[in-house]
Amino acid sequence: MSHAPSPAAPPSPVVGLIANPVSARDIRRIVANAGNLQLPDRVNIVLRLLAALAATGVSRVLMMPDRAGLAAMLARHLERERRQGHVLAQVEMLDMVPVATVEDSCRAARLLREAGAAAIVVLGGDGTHRAVVRELVANTGDWRETVPVCGLSTGTNNAFPELRESTTAGLAVGLYATGRLPAEVALAANKLLDVRIDGAAGTRSDIALVDAVLADERLIAARALWKPEGLRAVYLAFAEAQAIGLSSIGGLLQPVPRDAPGGLAVHLAP
Repeated sequence: MSHAPSPAAPPSPVVGLIANPVSARDIRRIVANAGNLQLPDRVNIVLRLLAALAATGVSRVLMMPDRAGLAAMLARHLERERRQGHVLAQVEMLDMVPVATVEDSCRAARLLREAGAAAIVVLGGDGTHRAVVRELVANTGDWRETVPVCGLSTGTNNAFPELRESTTAGLAVGLYATGRLPAEVALAANKLLDVRIDGAAGTRSDIALVDAVLADERLIAARALWKPEGLRAVYLAFAEAQAIGLSSIGGLLQPVPRDAPGGLAVHLAP
Protein backbone atom coordinates (compact mmCIF):
# COMPACT_ATOMS: atom_id res chain seq x y z
CA MET A 1 0.00 0.00 0.00
CA SER A 2 1.17 3.49 -0.71
CA HIS A 3 0.34 6.58 1.23
CA ALA A 4 0.92 10.27 0.81
CA PRO A 5 3.80 11.65 2.85
CA SER A 6 2.88 13.66 5.92
CA PRO A 7 3.03 17.40 5.30
CA ALA A 8 6.11 19.07 6.71
CA ALA A 9 5.59 21.04 9.87
CA PRO A 10 5.56 24.78 9.28
CA PRO A 11 8.80 26.49 10.31
CA SER A 12 8.84 28.06 13.73
CA PRO A 13 8.28 31.81 13.53
CA VAL A 14 11.12 34.17 14.31
CA VAL A 15 10.60 36.99 16.81
CA GLY A 16 13.01 39.90 16.95
CA LEU A 17 14.28 41.54 20.13
CA ILE A 18 15.84 44.99 20.32
CA ALA A 19 16.80 45.79 23.91
CA ASN A 20 18.49 49.14 24.43
CA PRO A 21 20.89 48.61 27.35
CA VAL A 22 21.37 52.32 28.03
CA SER A 23 17.85 53.75 27.84
CA ALA A 24 16.71 55.64 30.96
CA ARG A 25 20.10 57.26 31.45
CA ASP A 26 19.49 60.78 30.24
CA ILE A 27 19.68 63.96 32.31
CA ARG A 28 16.08 63.72 33.55
CA ARG A 29 16.95 60.98 36.00
CA ILE A 30 19.28 63.47 37.71
CA VAL A 31 17.19 66.65 37.64
CA ALA A 32 13.69 65.13 37.84
CA ASN A 33 14.24 61.90 39.85
CA ALA A 34 13.29 59.77 36.85
CA GLY A 35 13.62 55.98 36.92
CA ASN A 36 16.73 54.06 35.92
CA LEU A 37 16.62 50.36 35.14
CA GLN A 38 19.86 48.50 35.80
CA LEU A 39 21.14 45.67 33.58
CA PRO A 40 19.87 42.87 35.90
CA ASP A 41 16.37 44.37 35.74
CA ARG A 42 16.47 44.39 31.94
CA VAL A 43 17.77 40.81 31.85
CA ASN A 44 14.88 39.68 34.06
CA ILE A 45 12.41 41.37 31.71
CA VAL A 46 13.93 39.49 28.77
CA LEU A 47 13.89 36.16 30.65
CA ARG A 48 10.18 36.50 31.37
CA LEU A 49 9.59 37.40 27.73
CA LEU A 50 11.50 34.34 26.50
CA ALA A 51 9.57 32.03 28.84
CA ALA A 52 6.24 33.37 27.55
CA LEU A 53 7.31 33.07 23.91
CA ALA A 54 8.39 29.47 24.47
CA ALA A 55 5.02 28.68 26.07
CA THR A 56 3.28 29.73 22.85
CA GLY A 57 5.56 27.70 20.58
CA VAL A 58 8.11 30.34 19.54
CA SER A 59 11.52 28.68 19.75
CA ARG A 60 13.77 31.21 18.00
CA VAL A 61 14.50 34.82 18.92
CA LEU A 62 16.94 37.04 17.04
CA MET A 63 18.42 39.67 19.35
CA MET A 64 20.45 42.84 18.84
CA PRO A 65 23.97 42.54 20.36
CA ASP A 66 25.33 45.34 22.51
CA ARG A 67 28.52 46.66 24.07
CA ALA A 68 27.07 47.47 27.49
CA GLY A 69 26.96 43.90 28.83
CA LEU A 70 23.27 43.09 28.53
CA ALA A 71 23.70 40.24 26.05
CA ALA A 72 26.62 38.79 28.01
CA MET A 73 24.68 38.85 31.27
CA LEU A 74 21.66 37.34 29.54
CA ALA A 75 23.79 34.47 28.21
CA ARG A 76 24.90 33.57 31.74
CA HIS A 77 21.33 33.62 33.01
CA LEU A 78 20.11 31.51 30.10
CA GLU A 79 22.69 28.85 30.91
CA ARG A 80 21.49 28.81 34.51
CA GLU A 81 17.86 28.52 33.38
CA ARG A 82 18.73 25.57 31.13
CA ARG A 83 20.53 23.75 33.96
CA GLN A 84 17.41 24.17 36.07
CA GLY A 85 15.26 22.65 33.32
CA HIS A 86 13.34 25.80 32.44
CA VAL A 87 12.11 26.07 28.86
CA LEU A 88 12.87 29.37 27.14
CA ALA A 89 13.01 30.43 23.52
CA GLN A 90 16.49 30.10 22.04
CA VAL A 91 18.34 33.39 21.51
CA GLU A 92 20.60 34.05 18.53
CA MET A 93 22.53 37.29 18.14
CA LEU A 94 22.18 39.23 14.93
CA ASP A 95 25.25 39.27 12.71
CA MET A 96 26.29 42.87 13.37
CA VAL A 97 28.99 44.74 15.25
CA PRO A 98 27.42 47.16 17.76
CA VAL A 99 28.73 50.72 17.85
CA ALA A 100 26.85 51.87 20.97
CA THR A 101 24.77 54.51 19.18
CA VAL A 102 21.19 54.72 17.94
CA GLU A 103 22.45 53.19 14.69
CA ASP A 104 22.50 49.82 16.48
CA SER A 105 18.71 49.90 16.83
CA CYS A 106 18.29 51.06 13.22
CA ARG A 107 20.53 48.35 11.81
CA ALA A 108 18.95 45.66 13.99
CA ALA A 109 15.51 46.66 12.71
CA ARG A 110 16.74 46.37 9.11
CA LEU A 111 18.25 42.93 9.72
CA LEU A 112 15.14 41.66 11.49
CA ARG A 113 12.94 42.85 8.65
CA GLU A 114 15.21 41.06 6.16
CA ALA A 115 15.16 37.92 8.32
CA GLY A 116 11.37 37.78 8.11
CA ALA A 117 10.65 38.41 11.79
CA ALA A 118 6.97 37.97 12.56
CA ALA A 119 7.17 40.71 15.19
CA ILE A 120 9.79 42.78 17.00
CA VAL A 121 9.80 43.35 20.74
CA VAL A 122 11.49 46.64 21.69
CA LEU A 123 12.81 47.41 25.15
CA GLY A 124 13.58 51.10 25.38
CA GLY A 125 12.23 54.60 25.55
CA ASP A 126 10.63 57.00 23.11
CA GLY A 127 13.92 57.48 21.24
CA THR A 128 14.58 53.77 20.76
CA HIS A 129 11.07 53.11 19.52
CA ARG A 130 11.23 56.06 17.12
CA ALA A 131 14.49 54.77 15.66
CA VAL A 132 13.04 51.29 15.12
CA VAL A 133 9.78 52.51 13.61
CA ARG A 134 11.60 55.01 11.39
CA GLU A 135 13.68 52.19 9.95
CA LEU A 136 10.72 49.85 9.50
CA VAL A 137 8.56 52.38 7.66
CA ALA A 138 11.40 53.58 5.42
CA ASN A 139 10.81 52.64 1.77
CA THR A 140 7.48 51.06 2.70
CA GLY A 141 4.58 52.22 0.62
CA ASP A 142 1.94 50.71 2.90
CA TRP A 143 2.29 50.83 6.69
CA ARG A 144 0.40 47.54 6.90
CA GLU A 145 3.44 45.88 5.33
CA THR A 146 5.73 46.85 8.22
CA VAL A 147 6.78 44.39 10.92
CA PRO A 148 4.57 44.75 14.01
CA VAL A 149 6.29 46.20 17.08
CA CYS A 150 5.56 45.34 20.70
CA GLY A 151 6.89 48.17 22.86
CA LEU A 152 8.06 47.68 26.43
CA SER A 153 8.86 50.86 28.31
CA THR A 154 12.35 50.78 29.83
CA GLY A 155 13.28 54.42 29.23
CA THR A 156 12.88 57.66 31.17
CA ASN A 157 9.27 58.72 31.70
CA ASN A 158 8.08 57.53 28.31
CA ALA A 159 5.00 58.70 26.45
CA PHE A 160 4.87 56.23 23.53
CA PRO A 161 5.70 52.75 24.93
CA GLU A 162 3.22 51.88 27.64
CA LEU A 163 4.07 50.00 30.82
CA ARG A 164 3.43 46.31 30.19
CA GLU A 165 4.47 43.14 31.98
CA SER A 166 6.84 41.30 29.65
CA THR A 167 5.22 37.93 30.39
CA THR A 168 1.84 39.16 29.14
CA ALA A 169 3.48 40.90 26.19
CA GLY A 170 5.39 37.73 25.30
CA LEU A 171 2.19 35.67 25.33
CA ALA A 172 0.46 38.16 23.03
CA VAL A 173 3.41 38.30 20.62
CA GLY A 174 3.76 34.52 20.61
CA LEU A 175 0.08 33.90 19.93
CA TYR A 176 0.22 36.33 17.02
CA ALA A 177 3.52 35.03 15.64
CA THR A 178 2.29 31.42 15.68
CA GLY A 179 -0.95 32.34 13.91
CA ARG A 180 -3.34 31.70 16.77
CA LEU A 181 -4.34 35.36 16.98
CA PRO A 182 -5.24 37.03 13.67
CA ALA A 183 -3.84 40.44 12.87
CA GLU A 184 -7.20 42.14 13.25
CA VAL A 185 -7.33 40.96 16.87
CA ALA A 186 -3.69 41.17 17.88
CA LEU A 187 -2.56 44.43 16.27
CA ALA A 188 -3.48 48.07 16.72
CA ALA A 189 -2.43 50.89 14.41
CA ASN A 190 -0.38 53.77 15.81
CA LYS A 191 -0.14 57.26 14.38
CA LEU A 192 3.06 59.10 13.57
CA LEU A 193 4.03 62.61 12.59
CA ASP A 194 5.68 63.09 9.21
CA VAL A 195 8.16 65.93 9.74
CA ARG A 196 9.65 67.78 6.77
CA ILE A 197 11.97 70.77 7.06
CA ASP A 198 12.64 72.84 3.95
CA GLY A 199 16.01 74.59 3.82
CA ALA A 200 18.63 75.90 1.47
CA ALA A 201 20.22 72.45 1.28
CA GLY A 202 16.92 70.78 0.43
CA THR A 203 14.21 69.03 2.40
CA ARG A 204 14.96 66.95 5.48
CA SER A 205 12.46 64.29 6.44
CA ASP A 206 11.93 62.49 9.73
CA ILE A 207 9.15 61.05 11.86
CA ALA A 208 7.92 61.49 15.43
CA LEU A 209 5.76 59.09 17.39
CA VAL A 210 4.53 61.53 20.06
CA ASP A 211 5.40 65.17 19.39
CA ALA A 212 7.32 67.56 17.20
CA VAL A 213 8.17 70.88 18.82
CA LEU A 214 9.21 74.31 17.56
CA ALA A 215 11.35 76.19 20.07
CA ASP A 216 13.67 79.17 19.86
CA GLU A 217 16.45 77.57 21.90
CA ARG A 218 19.63 77.80 19.84
CA LEU A 219 21.81 75.61 22.07
CA ILE A 220 20.22 72.18 22.57
CA ALA A 221 23.13 70.59 24.50
CA ALA A 222 21.38 67.81 26.47
CA ARG A 223 18.30 68.16 24.24
CA ALA A 224 16.16 69.08 27.19
CA LEU A 225 13.72 72.01 27.12
CA TRP A 226 14.11 74.03 30.31
CA LYS A 227 12.30 77.29 29.49
CA PRO A 228 8.60 77.03 28.66
CA GLU A 229 8.63 80.59 27.31
CA GLY A 230 10.87 79.33 24.50
CA LEU A 231 8.19 77.01 23.12
CA ARG A 232 6.46 78.20 19.96
CA ALA A 233 4.37 75.26 18.75
CA VAL A 234 3.72 71.64 19.63
CA TYR A 235 2.41 69.10 17.12
CA LEU A 236 1.04 65.95 18.72
CA ALA A 237 0.11 62.51 17.42
CA PHE A 238 -1.97 62.05 20.57
CA ALA A 239 -2.68 64.26 23.57
CA GLU A 240 -3.23 62.78 27.02
CA ALA A 241 -3.45 64.85 30.18
CA GLN A 242 -1.75 62.12 32.24
CA ALA A 243 1.13 61.68 29.79
CA ILE A 244 4.71 62.59 30.57
CA GLY A 245 6.11 65.46 28.53
CA LEU A 246 4.58 67.92 26.11
CA SER A 247 1.71 65.64 25.14
CA SER A 248 0.11 66.59 28.45
CA ILE A 249 -0.18 70.25 27.35
CA GLY A 250 -2.43 69.22 24.49
CA GLY A 251 -4.22 66.76 26.75
CA LEU A 252 -5.29 69.57 29.06
CA LEU A 253 -6.54 71.69 26.15
CA GLN A 254 -8.02 69.21 23.68
CA PRO A 255 -7.52 65.51 24.48
CA VAL A 256 -6.83 63.30 21.45
CA PRO A 257 -6.77 59.53 22.14
CA ARG A 258 -4.17 57.27 20.56
CA ASP A 259 -6.82 55.54 18.45
CA ALA A 260 -8.54 58.71 17.25
CA PRO A 261 -7.94 59.95 13.70
CA GLY A 262 -5.73 62.98 13.35
CA GLY A 263 -3.60 64.77 15.91
CA LEU A 264 -3.39 68.19 17.51
CA ALA A 265 -1.49 71.41 16.79
CA VAL A 266 -0.94 73.82 19.67
CA HIS A 267 0.48 77.28 18.96
CA LEU A 268 1.81 79.07 22.01
CA ALA A 269 2.03 82.80 22.68
CA PRO A 270 5.49 84.23 23.54
